[in-house]
Amino acid sequence: QLQADLAARAKAAFADRTVATNVDNARLEEILTGGRFKTQFETGRSGGMFQPQERALREEQWFGIPTDAAPETRPIYGYLVTGGDGKGIVDVYGGARVVFRDDVRGRTTAQVGDSMEHILTGRPAPVDNPDWYAFTIQYEEPALAKLDRNYDGPAFNKKTYIEAQIHGGVTVDDIAEVIFTSRPTPELVALLRERGIPWRMRRR
Repeated sequence: QLQADLAARAKAAFADRTVATNVDNARLEEILTGGRFKTQFETGRSGGMFQPQERALREEQWFGIPTDAAPETRPIYGYLVTGGDGKGIVDVYGGARVVFRDDVRGRTTAQVGDSMEHILTGRPAPVDNPDWYAFTIQYEEPALAKLDRNYDGPAFNKKTYIEAQIHGGVTVDDIAEVIFTSRPTPELVALLRERGIPWRMRRR
């Protein structure tokens, strides 16, 4: 009964949320020029935890991806949008929120909290049909400690997020819009216009 309850709570938490990722403006230019998002296994860098060997091991356990899989075949990491346009911990990954089209959800998995930080308390599951373990049982963090969590409140968004893993590659054609915290350069605006991607500044 507990597992069924947690699965239902995860499904309610994930429902109707858009999938996004944050990058800085310079990296967004690289993505728009190159045509696709690259994994940290390709770039050799990460805005968060860079532990490629450990991540490869976990992706094998979670998704069945071989540890020697080609770097470009691995998931792209992002999050499910919570808290509207407000500031949150995801801003550490960059000031440009790249929002993906709705059909990206069908090939996305997710879990509450950072997957590498909560290895012992949660695990990713399909975003449209999550299992109980995607709820991430965690009693130490106030933002995660209760069953009834306010995912759109500042206590949650300043402390953690709902991590998403997008499978099957992500190209610029998957982008629905970009929301900036700092005004993009004319060159970046030109690239967005060329790709037909709408953009706006984040509401204060």
